[in-house]
This record gives sequence, C-alpha cells and structure tokens, in this order.
Amino acid sequence: MVAPSPDWFVGVSGLPLLGADGMWAHHEEVDLFPYDAGTEDGSGFSLNNGATIPHQTITSIRDTGKFFGDPLAILQFERVALASNLAQESGPGALFLGHNPDVAAQGFRTGPNPGGYTLHSVTASFGDKAGSPGDLRVRIYADDTGSLGMPVGALNGSNPDAAGLYTFTAGGGIPLDADADYYVVFDVADYMSGSAYRLLFTGSDAEDSGAAPGWSIADTLLGHVHDTNRDNSWKISIQGEAATPSQ
Repeated sequence: MVAPSPDWFVGVSGLPLLGADGMWAHHEEVDLFPYDAGTEDGSGFSLNNGATIPHQTITSIRDTGKFFGDPLAILQFERVALASNLAQESGPGALFLGHNPDVAAQGFRTGPNPGGYTLHSVTASFGDKAGSPGDLRVRIYADDTGSLGMPVGALNGSNPDAAGLYTFTAGGGIPLDADADYYVVFDVADYMSGSAYRLLFTGSDAEDSGAAPGWSIADTLLGHVHDTNRDNSWKISIQGEAATPSQ
C-alpha cells in the first residue's frame, strides 16, 4: 500500500519464477509501479476518502497525477541457499552415475540453529548424459561415523537428460538436526552398462558466499565405488530454512 493514499498500491502479479528449462530462478528483481485499486475516491495523499461506487477495475497510475515514470520500489526474489558452490568454477571431468550399482554421496554439515533445519530442495549441476540411464534417485542420508547411515528423506525431480542445473524437491520438507553431518545421495536403481548421468565437480574447495551460519559442503565425495577418490565436491546447492524450536 502507498500510505497515506485513497487505495493506491504497488505490487507484482503473474511473475514466472519457473524457467522454460524447468528450473526455479535463483534471483529475480522487479520494478514496482503504482496502481489504483478502484475502491476509494481521491486524488491526493490522504486517508478516509469516500468509497468508489461502483468499484472500478484495478488500473495503472504510472505517469499520472502524483506519479512520474520511475518505480516506487524494487522487489527482489532470492532463493535461499543454506550452502552452495554452484557459482564456483567447474573442475575437469565428471562423476558417472547409472552404468553400475554404485551409490555416490556428497556430504554436508548443518549449522547450530537450536531448532534444526528444514531442507526443501537440492540443486546439482549435470553434463550431457550418456546413453539412456534409468531414473535418478535422490535421497538424504544421515552420517554414521564417516559412512552412510539411515535415509531421512527422498527428493523428486526430472531426470538430468541434458546439461544444466536440476532441482530436486522434498515435498513437505526434510527435518535436519543442528550441528550434524548428512549426505545427498544419488544413484540409479535400474542401472545399465554404457549409460550414465554426469555429475559435475567444482574446481576447488571454495563455496559461495551467503551460506547459513555453520553450514558447509564436504570437500570429498563418498560412495560404494567412488570412496573419497575424488578431490573437491559436486556442484551443488542445498535450499531450506532454519526451523523454530518446539515448545
């Protein structure tokens, strides 16, 4: 609302945050211009004006009356990443998934928030696939003294059939403890020789700025075959939020 005013406001409607490639935008910035809601009379900055009878349709008042062509505000949409390295330079090579029964896992550590956290989604960077691999499975596992513990939740999304960023979402969220180690685990149940998805690596152990306090991505990967035999980590981002402590 523009206050004081009869019924003027700024806002945005119908802004697509899902791209044509099926990926959620990481950042969007929108200029906001004034509108008249059509419910109250008045042409100045005042309150308690008479009602507009009958109500009128919402109309733009940009470049009219009290307003010029400049925006009144800027609205930013920022996808919240608890930890990410997607902005880092890619390293050479890739990890192949789906040509054998191997499970590959990328470790991460949560922060100290007393209520723990809720994981909503994971985004990873893929190269072009080879052949026709089966459906990719994405799960979160607890850590058991440096190895995979129990699964704590599953995520769903599209198979990475072409190079790009792919996001996998946990319906309802996955609760995570504070100050704890977990793994993002990728594998293909119906594996096929000669077919694989290609997970891309970072070129260093650096992570993106803006991580939640205490959060970090492990510098090596873990798996049945790929057991910490690769420097650096997958290109990955973990989205979620701090949870409120239960009463």
